[in-house]
Amino acid sequence: MPSSLLSSIVELPPLSIEDDDDGRSAPTRLIRRFRLTLDSTIVELSSLGASVTSVLLPRHNDGPSREDDDDDGHYHNHDDVVLSYASPLHQLYDGNRPYFGAIVGRVANRICDGKFHLMQRATNATGENDDGDADDITTKETYSLDKNDGPNHLHGGYDGFSNRIWDATVVSSSSSNDDDDDAEEEVRFELTSHNGDQGYPGGVVVMASYSLVRVVVDGRDGGAEGRVGARLRLVMRAHLAHGETLATPICLAGHSYFNLAGHSSPNRILDHVLRLPRCERYTPLNGASIPTREVRRVFDDDDDEVGVRGGSAMDFFTMGRSFRDALIVYGTEVVGLDRADAIANVSSRRDLAARVPAPDGGTGSNLVGSVVPYGLDHNYVIDGLDVDDGASTARLVAVLSHPPTRRSLRVYTTAPGLQVYTANYLDGNTPRPELCKDGSSYERWQGLCLETQTYPDSIYASDDDVDENDEFARGRCFVLRPGGTGYHHVVEYEFLTAVDFGFSVKAFRDRLRCITMKYKNIERDVAHKRAEEQRVSELKRYGDQTRWLSKCAEKEATVDQIREANLKARQAAEDEQRRLLIEKQGSRQREFAKKDSDQRIVVEMHRQRTEQERNEREMQRICETSDELKDLEQKLKIAYVNKERAAQYQEKLLLRKLENDREQAIEEKMDYDRQLDIQRQEEREKHRRMIQSAQKDVLQKQMLEKEEQKEKLKDETARDNKMIDDIIAKIKKEDELERESRTKKVEETRALVARYQHERRLQKEAIEKEQRLQEAEIQAYNKMMEQRHLKQEADRKRIESAKKRQWEKVVETTQNQMQTKEEYETLRNMFWEEELEAKQKKEEEDAIGRQMQQREEMMQENKAQIAAKKEMLEKMEQEERELVERMLQKFARDEEDELRMEENRCLFKQRYMAEANQQRQERGAILQQEKEREAKETEAQKKREEQRQRIIEEAKRLLLQKHAARLEGFLPKISKGDEQLLKKINT
Repeated sequence: MPSSLLSSIVELPPLSIEDDDDGRSAPTRLIRRFRLTLDSTIVELSSLGASVTSVLLPRHNDGPSREDDDDDGHYHNHDDVVLSYASPLHQLYDGNRPYFGAIVGRVANRICDGKFHLMQRATNATGENDDGDADDITTKETYSLDKNDGPNHLHGGYDGFSNRIWDATVVSSSSSNDDDDDAEEEVRFELTSHNGDQGYPGGVVVMASYSLVRVVVDGRDGGAEGRVGARLRLVMRAHLAHGETLATPICLAGHSYFNLAGHSSPNRILDHVLRLPRCERYTPLNGASIPTREVRRVFDDDDDEVGVRGGSAMDFFTMGRSFRDALIVYGTEVVGLDRADAIANVSSRRDLAARVPAPDGGTGSNLVGSVVPYGLDHNYVIDGLDVDDGASTARLVAVLSHPPTRRSLRVYTTAPGLQVYTANYLDGNTPRPELCKDGSSYERWQGLCLETQTYPDSIYASDDDVDENDEFARGRCFVLRPGGTGYHHVVEYEFLTAVDFGFSVKAFRDRLRCITMKYKNIERDVAHKRAEEQRVSELKRYGDQTRWLSKCAEKEATVDQIREANLKARQAAEDEQRRLLIEKQGSRQREFAKKDSDQRIVVEMHRQRTEQERNEREMQRICETSDELKDLEQKLKIAYVNKERAAQYQEKLLLRKLENDREQAIEEKMDYDRQLDIQRQEEREKHRRMIQSAQKDVLQKQMLEKEEQKEKLKDETARDNKMIDDIIAKIKKEDELERESRTKKVEETRALVARYQHERRLQKEAIEKEQRLQEAEIQAYNKMMEQRHLKQEADRKRIESAKKRQWEKVVETTQNQMQTKEEYETLRNMFWEEELEAKQKKEEEDAIGRQMQQREEMMQENKAQIAAKKEMLEKMEQEERELVERMLQKFARDEEDELRMEENRCLFKQRYMAEANQQRQERGAILQQEKEREAKETEAQKKREEQRQRIIEEAKRLLLQKHAARLEGFLPKISKGDEQLLKKINT
């Protein structure tokens, strides 16, 4: 890995633990802190729990500017996107009950009832079998753990790995293809857990390594192609301590709370969007948040057959969805709240329903038990990653994005499970605000945990207990055994900014199909409900009439003939009403059957015309945006309403006619007794009027309900149309941006050409200047050589004159010595004796010998100097000849280089002229192509407009043809063109 892609690691000043009154901590222990910096991404770590305490991301692509850094080391142009304490000391003394940013273990997540079973190997009492060899005995042992989550064990117990101070070092790890200079630096934390720690068997050595590297996003998995991001890599390893003979389960997980808007964002994570591209299934929970060992899909099989997904509260696989929408659906589907109460609960900062009774059983429930938390705390199954595979390459499992800040977090892992936790148990006071960063109050749903791990409560005693068909066992907890492989778990958090939240046509089409199916289901349910209400109303009315007539018959026991006539008339009316009702129901059933048949025909036609899907989508878009078709559809809806009102009015007239006929028959047969029963008749008439008024009230109520349903459908249609208009406006805006970028690229190309010409001109001037400097250097060198010759000649003359003077001095000295000798001999003869003379003579002879020796040495030295001078002169002449020769060769080479440069300049000029001509021709061709393209676009626009008009006319014709026969006599007022079209249809 190139060193430019690596981060720098700086160790911050450590924090010392002060000894409290109870002596629970030692003053010599230090909490070491580290800061990892890569470009504009900053990560801070702590040796307390091997925790991630800060992740700083820039605002608006700002880099880390130290000018904005205050004395405390805070970056004001960055946002901290993880929840944490203000200081590791606060985390230590408060106990870190939310497990902010820590490594949790020895086994992450919950263990039911705080106990598990595990097969252990032990030697027998004798230590040898019948053959004399050691005999291993396997026993099933039960281990009890701390119960720190009600009846369950959670994240390693009260004193788990999250509350321990780990040993920290900064190490360099280089791959086989890298040099030592490109070694990747990482912060490595190490912890030793002894046998019996929190109830677990066996001693374990745990290591967690953090490194921050730059990565290039390749455009797959929903990323922006060619963008550079920062990836925080966490590698967790574990092995048994030296000499350990007991097996133990191990499952480590990072427990960081992420909020891409900032750890203290007032919107919490409600505006975050989560997508789980590999999580199509999850493990349901019971009332104690323990998995039921069932693996269930996030969407219903019926929805999968229809092709409509995204309705389940647990579904983040089909498409990305915001937590606001997911939590509202969770409240309606799982908790059982009304939609209004669910919206109020999500919008409120106060926990209105922290624990709500859950449904017992139920296929739509993802929890089974007595109580459930409001929010997600579920394990998702990562497809393609099993505990038996031992995958070494991390794969993308989650994409968390925040559209307002254009930030995203992508999670890669080698684990088989992903725990999604929405911080349901944070209540603003746990922990207290004064202990948190910036004094923030962390409320529920303030952050999101994406914990990669094995499945919760998945410790199996041995591999023999695993069923091949048990899907839950594929994510079982890893067990360290003597002589077995070690634990290895990799999770990577990739932070990106300015991610392209592009529009997905497929997702929009699926969503539109979902909405259409939803509206059809609503219309069908409304129709069935209206028919059922009408049937119940008819039965109730006839029941009331039957009871009233029976009471009259009991009072009129003496009038048998009249009673028989009344019964016959009533039976005839009931038969007629029943016949009309059966005919009406049969007609409605035929209409429904016809609608179903039409729907099947449409589906079959859609299947046969898959090759024309693009044209059909264009026709659909045109029809949806056509005001004429909208007006025509609105008129047809009004016509259907008028027709239904007319039918109801006819039914009312028929009922009234039947009622009048029956009363007339009764009056004709009871005329002789009318005077006696005037009071009774008045009561009967009053009761009849009350029934009629009640029927009128029922009809008015039904009309009001129909009007409300129509208004509701109209509002929903308006919202859908607005959503489609917004999407079309967004597409147009993106086209404008693409056109502007194309224009900008053309201008940049022109600027590059101009700059290249300017650089060539400057380069030519520099070459000419360099040639002038070389000529000046040659002239200076020639002048220096002339001065050197003159200086050498002067030195030679000076040396010769000096030697001549020295020789004359030697001669003069010799003469003086001879004269002194003669004088000395005269004095000796005069004043000294013979012995003195002999001694003096001997001394003189010695002096003369020394003088002669000195003279010979001087002569030899003079000869050596003369030879050295001669040799030096010859050497200087040789050097001068060589220098002249080199200069001549250099001049020849320079002349050849000048000729080649001249040829290259000519070739470059020709090539530049050719390139300029080619660019001029290309620009002309581009302009011509632009003109042709504009002409083609204009012609295509005209064709599209004509096609649009044809499509609208065809749609009008189909609508009128479809509804003309049904709405005969109730057609709305239409334009002259539509009247002509209707005449053509009738002919």
